[in-house]
Amino acid sequence: MKTNKPITIAIADDHKQMRTAICDYLNRMGFDVIMEAKDGKDLLSQLESAQTLPDICVLDYRMPGMTGDELATIIGKKYPAIKMAAMTTNMDTDCLLRMLAGGCGSYLVKSSSPAEWKTAIEGLNAEGYHCTDWMAKTLIEYVRDNCSELVKYN
Repeated sequence: MKTNKPITIAIADDHKQMRTAICDYLNRMGFDVIMEAKDGKDLLSQLESAQTLPDICVLDYRMPGMTGDELATIIGKKYPAIKMAAMTTNMDTDCLLRMLAGGCGSYLVKSSSPAEWKTAIEGLNAEGYHCTDWMAKTLIEYVRDNCSELVKYN
């Protein structure tokens, strides 16, 4: 008989109250938060010494010492099996692009609904990415505004 093990998650956020609230939030949704880190250096240290790696790392974008995209790049190189989601308070195109380029497969706004968090994490775990409506709209607008040279007219 196959048992469904919960998706394991590591969180990196420099604001302790926010980190604690998000961990509680995710645990109540049925996920298993196995690591909490106060910044990128702390998370890398925990990953290095871990006996079991998380399925997903949820990374705040703005942290002291190392931004979320820098952290995502390091994790992606050292631990390619770990999937990553950006986590931030705002919907910012530059932040989205940097986090995706760093290796994140989704972008979660901290104020998103529980259903959106759950769907995003489950999708990221299953497929390696999850695109919210805001992400899709933002990426389409970015391509339209910045990549017109890709279209050749005869």
